Amino acid sequence: MLNLIHAARSAKKDNLKDLLGEIKVPTLLLWGEDDQVTTMEVAEMFHQLIPNSQLVTIKNCGHAPMIEHPEWFSEQVKTFLKKHSRHAASMPA
Repeated sequence: MLNLIHAARSAKKDNLKDLLGEIKVPTLLLWGEDDQVTTMEVAEMFHQLIPNSQLVTIKNCGHAPMIEHPEWFSEQVKTFLKKHSRHAASMPA
């Protein structure tokens, strides 16, 4: 967890926001509404700057929704991949 926090702080320092507009694939942004490392302000900025992005948030969650709410996280990823996969029909329900 400590490594995750250090990486997030490094990302703030090594700001790449000018490159976000170059992302050309559908992008899912999953965000904890109580994230104190990369706040909802950052989430909204990413969502605005990344074309074809989808921002989904969860209450009572900090910086690691994949750890704090793994079922919710997995369901969001699964739904997103089904929607954007060319092989969605072959994916299990």
